[in-house]
Amino acid sequence: MNQLFTFSYWLNTIPGANFQFSKITLGVSVAILIAGGALWFYRKKMGKSRHKKWVRTYSVRLINLGILALGLLFVREVGIPFLSMRLWWLVWLIFLFLFSFLALKSYRKVKNRPVVVKSKKTDPRAKYLPKKKKRK
Repeated sequence: MNQLFTFSYWLNTIPGANFQFSKITLGVSVAILIAGGALWFYRKKMGKSRHKKWVRTYSVRLINLGILALGLLFVREVGIPFLSMRLWWLVWLIFLFLFSFLALKSYRKVKNRPVVVKSKKTDPRAKYLPKKKKRK
């Protein structure tokens, strides 16, 4: 437990082959990737909704985070020096928490925004006016 607070633990270029959480990490990264893909496909079916811009932004960010996690996991399993440092997982976790915080904060703003319905204003007397002539 004391080694968590040392720089040598986080900046070790070859952290070792015994990564115990590879299955859990693979599951989490695939779940994030699937959630981003599901939001991306849901956006296509959304039509006109106040959540459409929010979903477009955060679906792409979820897909990017999932791909980055799979890449970090691959690099860790292969054992490439400098790219398999624990520091990159810490940076990824910070991005994940920051992304989650900002997504929830912006969703609350979108959720409370009133729905704007555009209606055409038609004059009730327009049906009695003569039709416009077509020019040749």
